[in-house]
Formats: sequence, structure tokens, C-alpha cells
Amino acid sequence: MSSITAEPSLFDGKAYRERHGIKAYFRYVSNVHNEEKAWIYSTVKENQKLKTDIEKIGDLEVEVLLLQERILIQDRQLEEHKQRLQKSEESAAACKYAVVLVDGNGYNFPDNLIREGFNGGLEAAQNLRSHAQAYLKQVLDVNQLNMLVRVFINLDGLSGIYQGLGIVSDGNTIRDFMVGFVQAQSLFDVIDVGKGEKAVSHKMKGMWNGTVGDQIG
Repeated sequence: MSSITAEPSLFDGKAYRERHGIKAYFRYVSNVHNEEKAWIYSTVKENQKLKTDIEKIGDLEVEVLLLQERILIQDRQLEEHKQRLQKSEESAAACKYAVVLVDGNGYNFPDNLIREGFNGGLEAAQNLRSHAQAYLKQVLDVNQLNMLVRVFINLDGLSGIYQGLGIVSDGNTIRDFMVGFVQAQSLFDVIDVGKGEKAVSHKMKGMWNGTVGDQIG
């Protein structure tokens, strides 16, 4: 836009008319008027655009605040879902367990642990659990499982064998060993099935059918 050639306060209209004529004077005044109108129109239009831009910025700021609030809500919901999932997985893991059935008449506990009685039973239980966990890790790729262990024995018969071999001097040592074994883990137990050629196998089959067999049958 061209600039006005003279400030109105400095413009001498009479001198301009006398010098250039009345027509030139009116043309000049008309040009100045048109330039003023154009400047006003342009300024008003620019101001309107600025106001619109400001309103858009304000709308965007509100939208940003709403989005930030939504993100916070979703973050809280996500954390709640994670916690529920973790609790669900922990509950599911607590319901899973491995069943280990041991023929105590045929399983050879280390002689040195047998001689230690109660403390030997504690260590024997820990060793058995460690070996079973390692096996489960290798075969099933499972790190930790609750473990239910049942050892089936003929206590009097086993005690007589160990005494006959000179490993223990009396039956109390074997009993103390078994007590230590049972108390080492909450799900470890020793079941004295008494005498009988098939007493141990009969009890083991019954335990299997009553626990694992029902789950896979």
C-alpha cells in the first residue's frame, strides 16, 4: 500500500488548488481518502485474523488441558489394571503345585543325614526340594512352584534295616529324621504305611489318583 504523500495537518489545500487546479486538488483528496479507507479495511481485517488466531490458540490450550487430564486418568486406569493382573497371576501361581510321591523304602537318603536325625531330616527335605525344582525348570521351564511331597515308608522295617547296617543305633534316630523332614516344608509329609509287600505302591497309586489323576483324567 502506498503511503500518503503529505500529513493532513501540513497540507495547504489552498496553495495546492492555486498551483495545480481544482481538479488535481480533488483527485489528490480522493486518493488520500481511498488510501485511508484501504488502510482501515486492511487493519480491521488483520485485527480480526489476530482475534481468530487468539481464539484458536485458546481452544488449543483447552484441548491440551483436556488431553493431559485424559492421559492422567488413563495412566491411573492402566496402573490399576496392571495391579489386578499381577494379583490374578499371583493367585493363579498359588493354585499351581507339583506333586512329588516318593517310595521311602526304595529311596536312599544319605547315610550321614540319617545319622544326624532331626537336622539331617531338615537338610534332606531342602535337598529334595532343590533337586525337584531343578528338574521342573529343565523339563517345564518353571522357576518356582509350590511342592507337595509325600514319602511313603514302612517305618519299622526301614528302621530295622538301618540298624542292621550299623547306620543308626536305634529306631529313634530314624523317627527324628522323619520329623525333621516333615517340619522342613509345610507341604512335606511322611506316611507310615506299615508292613506289606505292596503297601507303599498301593498308597502311592491312591494319592496319585486323588490328586494328579483327577486333574488330568
